[in-house]
Amino acid sequence: MNLARAIIVGRLTHDPELNESGRVLRLSVAVNRRVNHGGEWQDETSFFDVKVLGDRASKLYHRLAKGRQVTVDAKVVQERWEDRESGQKRSKVVFLADTVEVDRDPQPDQERTEQIDLGRETSDIPSAFPPPPELPPDEQIPF
Repeated sequence: MNLARAIIVGRLTHDPELNESGRVLRLSVAVNRRVNHGGEWQDETSFFDVKVLGDRASKLYHRLAKGRQVTVDAKVVQERWEDRESGQKRSKVVFLADTVEVDRDPQPDQERTEQIDLGRETSDIPSAFPPPPELPPDEQIPF
C-alpha cells in the first residue's frame, strides 16, 4: 500500500483565499526550523500550499487570518497541468487538508487549540488512497 500524508505546523503567510464557488479554500503555511550551517544556527523557512475542498472550505474561511498558527493533517498530492501560454507540462505538490487545528489565545481552563471539524466528505476529495488495512491484535505482531 502506498500512502502520502503530512502534518504541517506553522503560520499562515496571508489571509485564506476562497474561490468564487466557495468550495476551494487556499492556504499558505510557513514552517520555520533551525539548521546548523558550519557551526552557526540559522532559521530556514519552508512554504506549503494547502487546500480545503467542498463545503468544509467555507466553515474554515472566516476563522483564519494571516499570522495564525495552524496544524494541518493532510493528504499529499501532486497536481499536474499544461501551461496555457508555453504548452509545457507543470506540476506541484499540494496538501489536501483533512483536519485543521487553529491556535488561539487560551482562557483559563481552556485548551490552546480549536479543532475545526472538516468532516470526511469523500465526494469532495478525490482519493487515490485506499483505507488503511486492519491491523492484527498486538499479541499477533511478531516483534
